[in-house]
Amino acid sequence: MLSGFIEAASRRVALGIRRRWLTLPPVQSVRSRNRIARQKEHGAKPIAHPILREVSEKLESEAIVPMARARLRSLLDEAAAVQVDELIRKLNGGWTWPCTDLLESDDVCRMFPEVYKIGLSDKLLDLAENYLGERCVFSNCNLTRQPRQSSRAGTQLWHTDIEDDRMVRILIYLNDVSPGGGAFEYLSASDTAAVHNYRPGYLQEEVASRSVPERCRRHYIAEAGSAVVFDGTRVLHRAGLPTSADRFSLSLTYTSRAPRYILPATRLKRGTRDLIWQSLSERQRQAMP
Repeated sequence: MLSGFIEAASRRVALGIRRRWLTLPPVQSVRSRNRIARQKEHGAKPIAHPILREVSEKLESEAIVPMARARLRSLLDEAAAVQVDELIRKLNGGWTWPCTDLLESDDVCRMFPEVYKIGLSDKLLDLAENYLGERCVFSNCNLTRQPRQSSRAGTQLWHTDIEDDRMVRILIYLNDVSPGGGAFEYLSASDTAAVHNYRPGYLQEEVASRSVPERCRRHYIAEAGSAVVFDGTRVLHRAGLPTSADRFSLSLTYTSRAPRYILPATRLKRGTRDLIWQSLSERQRQAMP
């Protein structure tokens, strides 16, 4: 127990040091030059699929794109759509959720490899790389159950994401989310930019009550199979607080191949990686974290 506490404290200290280091102008300048070089090497690759192109353009202009269930299916390969439908069917059929509320990348890949491979589908890689302007990494895959509760903590507090300068996150609801069901909450990119003196990190409720205007807060109420595609570095957001029902979701995250931070939970163990390696294309293998 003590060793776990020391390890967690060490990670927090290291993260704080890296966060301050990345704010230094010379470091920011080097990262910017390197990003531009990677984008030139990657080259502009226009998307032929009209829905993918529309989502990518809206993501660029607004940083967030809510998608109804039918529309999300146009972003998914057939095999990926089947896996999402199967997860929803299982939950509606009384499937017992695993013993932990959060299954992170290694857990998902080991227990549900076909679900993990949703994030490696060509259409989603195309979307991520078009928005980022460079080759991407499928950096995280989470299956989450948010149980009914009355107080907020962690990602249920307002925050922006810190993993990279730009990123793509796709949050897919696996059950119907109604008022009181933990709906995803967010500010528009313009409203986020207008929040004064915000630094990346979690805003405690008493601070958020003053700095995040109620009139700007948006809630995504939607049926199972709907999704939100967003750049978490550009919009303040938080997981809603489920007070009447648990919320189940699948989250897929994409960053550049030179992110600002590599969070421990994003790594796959070698044995886990081997479970799917032979079934992947070369492009999918290169997108693995």
